[in-house]
Amino acid sequence: MKNALFLMQDIRGGGAELVTLNVVSGIVARGGDVRIHTFNPKRADHALPENLARAGRSVFAARGGQPVSLWRALRDAGVVIGSLEIKTHLAAVLLGAIFRKPVVLWLHKDLKVFLENKGSAQRVIYKTLFGLNLRFAQQTIGVSEGVAQSLRTMFPRHAARIACIYNPIDIARIDRQLDRAPAVAPWMQKPFVLSVGRLTSQKGFDLLIRAFAVVAERVPGVDLVILGQGEERDALERLVAQLGIAQRVHLPGFISPHQAMARASLVVASSRFEGLSQVLIEALYQGARIVSTDCPSGPREVLDGGRHGTLVANGAIADLADSMVRELTTADADGAKATRRARAKDFSFDCIVPEWERLLGRV
Repeated sequence: MKNALFLMQDIRGGGAELVTLNVVSGIVARGGDVRIHTFNPKRADHALPENLARAGRSVFAARGGQPVSLWRALRDAGVVIGSLEIKTHLAAVLLGAIFRKPVVLWLHKDLKVFLENKGSAQRVIYKTLFGLNLRFAQQTIGVSEGVAQSLRTMFPRHAARIACIYNPIDIARIDRQLDRAPAVAPWMQKPFVLSVGRLTSQKGFDLLIRAFAVVAERVPGVDLVILGQGEERDALERLVAQLGIAQRVHLPGFISPHQAMARASLVVASSRFEGLSQVLIEALYQGARIVSTDCPSGPREVLDGGRHGTLVANGAIADLADSMVRELTTADADGAKATRRARAKDFSFDCIVPEWERLLGRV
């Protein structure tokens, strides 16, 4: 496998950033030589995984504002990976051309659906830039088959160089975090529904809150907890107040979700669109019962067509509420928790990281 340089904008509290760290950690754990460059290191919610911090020369977390460090990392790299659309893609293509290095682009969302929510000028600019990046990249990876197929449809000329590699979860790291989990938060001391993600329109928390207002009337004693931070927080808090459920809804900010997933009565994903949904994979590993919108792309693939959780029509608030009530008021099927945990292991390092190693060895 070639030495790899992953370019990241920052290490904030998003799933894509954590996924990048997981992949790098998995490659290093198997003896790979990987470096990371973050252009905005001050924006960091995630610490480097322990094996990266210990790895010495095996990983080099170059910092923004240090062009010499970036130059050295590029000089030594065998391949450059733009880890998140679109800024790091542009940087990877430009720097790859300057240093004559092969480039891999990594796409974490369904681009077609994402652009449908943008203005016409922004759609044209974004699609033009993305098409230009694809032209100069040796390989583009979608985090789900839905993401990859959507991209092939948009850019058929480049379809042969678009593939899917699922996001992995670091099971050992999750287990360590659970072992070191802090004292149980007050909102964990009663039954609760959990949702996790950035507080953005994409995640559909407004839909979830409206659905939970119905659930709150039908299922007494169950609260809603949304873990995350983002620009929609004020709007969501206003919606909660308008619906009269402020005592039943908690928004404690961004914290590691694993302890909450292990204790939740139900995990709900209400996204309008996704790439894969790391949250669903991590919830499966905790054996949690799941309800998710059947949005493009990813939840249907993660839940194997609904075998491991309930899928509801995208944006259907009444159906979402009904499914939540049903899960909260009926017993879990025998063996279902173990089956969900087994499904999560399909996304383990052992299954996913070798695919990255093969990719980085052939570009």
